[in-house]
Amino acid sequence: IIMFKNLMKEFKEFAFKGNVVDMAVGVMIGGAFSSIVTSVVNNLFMPLLSLVTGRIDFTYRIGRLKLTMMERTVDKEVERLAGELFTPDMPPETKAYIAHNYLAKTVEYWLKEDADPLEMSYRQSAYGALINKKCVCQGYAEAYKRLLDSQGIDNYVLCGKVKKSEAGIGHAWNVVSFDGKEFFHVDVTWDSLGGGLSSNKYFCKSDDFMRPDRMWTRSRRVVCSSAQNILAKVKQDLLLHGMKYRKQGVNPAYF
Repeated sequence: IIMFKNLMKEFKEFAFKGNVVDMAVGVMIGGAFSSIVTSVVNNLFMPLLSLVTGRIDFTYRIGRLKLTMMERTVDKEVERLAGELFTPDMPPETKAYIAHNYLAKTVEYWLKEDADPLEMSYRQSAYGALINKKCVCQGYAEAYKRLLDSQGIDNYVLCGKVKKSEAGIGHAWNVVSFDGKEFFHVDVTWDSLGGGLSSNKYFCKSDDFMRPDRMWTRSRRVVCSSAQNILAKVKQDLLLHGMKYRKQGVNPAYF
């Protein structure tokens, strides 16, 4: 028992030095190429990580061939969506806003406890969000990252816990930067209201705004303290250039 407590203490200290979600995904992909690594990931690393991050289940269930096919499918969908949602001359803030609205309106939050193992794996990935249109917070965050990555917008997936929840439920969302200096939180999951509806409550927010209902590992390099009203900036851009974007083929449903 003492050895296990020491192991858990050392694991927590290690895991929270960086972004545990990125680390988990990296380990899972590595597992696809080795049965030994897969066994270690599924039976040792992921159960421990699930405890640390608050019940987020990263169990690896997809084989190498299927993973490759899924990745190619997601790449094609991201490329298709880039032509539908963005234009080359669109400001990055507006691109981030439209990508946020697209996912919040078209993807269903899906936490079916009796789902089969393959479905459970899908819902934690960009594939679940972009292809199956149903996922949990990790899927929303990964899909949002893929869309912003396609436009060269600096962003990453952040992992934390929801306050005032049973046993500290794990949660994932994004942090974005439009100039490499100032950072903003974006939580597509909590802005997805279901039934094709969305809100902007958690779009481009500061640490102070997010802190009351969640906690996360903070980095001295990434501080979301800007007083900029990004939403107002985007609304102004759409007011001035929305018609031009429509003529260029952008779907106005996500303005």
